[in-house]
Amino acid sequence: MKKLCATQSYQLPALRQYVDSVSFYRNEHHQDSQSLLFEGCPEGVFELIFQSDNSVWQKDRCDGVWRRRDEAFLGGLHQQGYQLKLPPDTEIMSVRFKHGAFKYVFSGRLNDFMNQKVPISELWSRAGVRLQNKLKQCADPLSKLHTIADFLEPKVHVRQHSVIDQSVQAILSCQGMVDMVSLERQSALSTAQFRKRFREEVGLSPKKYAKVIKVNAILSAMERAQGHQKLTDIVYDFGYFDQSHFIKDFKSVVGKTPSKYLSA
Repeated sequence: MKKLCATQSYQLPALRQYVDSVSFYRNEHHQDSQSLLFEGCPEGVFELIFQSDNSVWQKDRCDGVWRRRDEAFLGGLHQQGYQLKLPPDTEIMSVRFKHGAFKYVFSGRLNDFMNQKVPISELWSRAGVRLQNKLKQCADPLSKLHTIADFLEPKVHVRQHSVIDQSVQAILSCQGMVDMVSLERQSALSTAQFRKRFREEVGLSPKKYAKVIKVNAILSAMERAQGHQKLTDIVYDFGYFDQSHFIKDFKSVVGKTPSKYLSA
């Protein structure tokens, strides 16, 4: 199986503070008109997903059950990897938000979306359905970008800068290798308040979020090394001195052991 790579990727200049990218994906292999399997890994961000039809299937590692995906939905922060079964010519558009930024376009507790795929009709009611229908009528990616921007821009609401934003940046800057006690102290909140607000504003607990960020950083390091650096050296660089602890963290996010991941 392979990773699903974007065929096109764009920015939304007016929403650059909140949206990282808008990317398009497609299974362009036509041989025997068969679906292809792709691997995916949670990255700690929210995504709005729009599909050309409802023929895409997803299997989450947590339960191993294949489920048909809705044509348009919000992907909350997930804790474990997944597989996609994508038919030929089915197009997927992903609006990927920046880390910790979805709270600026949606009011509510983001941890309610943890490990969830919420249909856009539930998220924004009739407005969400209208957006879905407008996107289906768009003839090209640029018109879809304009449609998405026109929909999201009015939804951006000003929020007071939060100490949780600083915590998210701290976790990202150190690639998940953060001391949670120090992070809590820097927030000037009690432990209970800090964890509650982090879950509500980000979508995962600080510990789980940091683990996702850390494992993704390790995956990037493994790809850069391309076999020229030992995995044990990479693991030590990320603060693991217990191999079993590393394997446990890696499998909990990716869904398979490092050896199986490398041999795939």
